Amino acid sequence: MRTNTSQRFLKMAYPVVVIMMISIGLLAWSLYHSRIKQTEIVAQLSERAMASSLLEADKALNLIALDYAYWDETIKFYHNPDPDWAKKQIGLYLNETFNLSATLLLNQNNKVVWQYQHDLGLPLAAVEKTLLDSGLMSQLSQHWESVPPKVLSSYMILGQEVYSFHAALLTSDEEGAQAKPHDRVALILLRRIDQAYLDTLAEKRQLEGLRLEQVTSLSGHDHRAPMAQTVIEGHLPLRDLQGNMVALLSWYPEYRLADVYREMRPWLLAFIIISGSCFLWYVRRVRQVARILDNEILRRQQAEVELEQHQRHLEQLVEERTDALYEALQKAQAANEAKSRFTAGMSHEMRTPLNAIIGFAQILELDLEDKGQLESLQEILKAGTHLRGMVDQILNLTELDSVDAGNKEIQREPSAILLSVLNTFEQACGKKGLKFSVDEPEQVKLIAVSDSLLENALSALLDNALNYTLEGQVDISVSMDERYLIIEICDTGLGIKPTQREKLFQPFTRLHFDRLPNVEGVGLSLFMIQKQLEQYRASIEYQSREPVEGSCFRLRLPLV
Repeated sequence: MRTNTSQRFLKMAYPVVVIMMISIGLLAWSLYHSRIKQTEIVAQLSERAMASSLLEADKALNLIALDYAYWDETIKFYHNPDPDWAKKQIGLYLNETFNLSATLLLNQNNKVVWQYQHDLGLPLAAVEKTLLDSGLMSQLSQHWESVPPKVLSSYMILGQEVYSFHAALLTSDEEGAQAKPHDRVALILLRRIDQAYLDTLAEKRQLEGLRLEQVTSLSGHDHRAPMAQTVIEGHLPLRDLQGNMVALLSWYPEYRLADVYREMRPWLLAFIIISGSCFLWYVRRVRQVARILDNEILRRQQAEVELEQHQRHLEQLVEERTDALYEALQKAQAANEAKSRFTAGMSHEMRTPLNAIIGFAQILELDLEDKGQLESLQEILKAGTHLRGMVDQILNLTELDSVDAGNKEIQREPSAILLSVLNTFEQACGKKGLKFSVDEPEQVKLIAVSDSLLENALSALLDNALNYTLEGQVDISVSMDERYLIIEICDTGLGIKPTQREKLFQPFTRLHFDRLPNVEGVGLSLFMIQKQLEQYRASIEYQSREPVEGSCFRLRLPLV
């Protein structure tokens, strides 16, 4: 069994090995192709970064050209030439501050009317011819009405060097100073793209091998041997105003994928080692689990045998207990029938003589005239009536278990009973000198409690309130919520101490017997009322009346 289980688990490990090998192959294939793609992406990103750098530099010089072309002092200089001022304020300042090669003023006829050359070193005629061939003035004249002026920038070849130029028409927004369409002058800034400029750009962008070639197409580019397999040369063409290529920038990006993969090698090696270790641990763990499962299977088979034996024993025991319970049930039913016969017999045997004694005493009461004998007879009547009440309560207590009121659907109108009982006890309270108040709604809904139980419960609670209240008042409050009719009976009597409250609903328990020993009763009324209310899904609760001394009992009677 153990060999078979181990073999099954080891077979489960083979798919894991196959999946790991396929995953490693896919990882290597994806790394190879992603390496090629990433090399191209690196070159593209480098070309975008280079274009962004040149665009930023062009924007800076465009702003300078716009500022000086829109400067009123420049326009005044053109109309009233002052070479010394122009050399100092325009030529020297711009050329030295922004590393320009020359600053020119070119008129409508493509003639240079003023120039300041820093390191241009070209004859004026050659400069004018190159500017004429570029079509710069004609393109600027198309925007002669623009205020502020439009700036054009591009690249051109002067002599054997590549220059970037930035030009704008001299423009003023003052009245009377605006130039005519046929009499416009352009301010031109020239900057040479030399090796110093390329070195600054390479250092800024962290490039290697940045060079400039004067070619008119990519086919004329002198391709260099790649620095590494993962490095592709980046290119950026420089174009003139017509969009023709005049030069080509080429370089090697500083970012090398080889360095990235060189950093990844330890991690890849660690991945392979960890994966192999995990697989070996998995095989070892499979063998351990197989042994555990073999032991567990054997233990469960033994447990099943023991369970079957125990089940047969339980079936036998259940049969014996069932027979014993059936016999006990028969005895209980017989005892219940005997109790019922005893209750019926005692009800007849005890109540009949008591009724006879009370009846004859009442007859004698009508005939006797002697005062002493009449008082003795009244004591007999009182004692007989009290004894009959006690017998009735005890017999009713024995019949509680046989009463089933929970399944009876009862609908009773409580208003009449409330009125009858409350009127009776209002008179009794008046004779004793107690105040009696009632707070009830105008209309009371039907309740699911019998009339006799409601009357007995109210009578018992009001009787206790009357007996245990020496002075003060008795308050009755009737209210309703969604499910219950709530009757609260509160008094200002002796109250019940917290230590005695747990005895309140116990049978044959009388509280305050030491203070009021003459109060009649055997301590069954509250117990019996609580039991009978529970059969109707009703309840009785006690609540201390604080801070005033006294007691409050609450009846919760279910509404129909």
